[in-house]
Amino acid sequence: MSLILAHAEDQMMSTEIFKVLAEEMIELYKKVNK
Repeated sequence: MSLILAHAEDQMMSTEIFKVLAEEMIELYKKVNK
């Protein structure tokens, strides 16, 4: 059971990191396109 929980937490972390990266990319893209 704890293994599944650990995996779910890992997925959550990956999603958070991906969201932050995506936002950074969008900001960069906006700056470049000015």
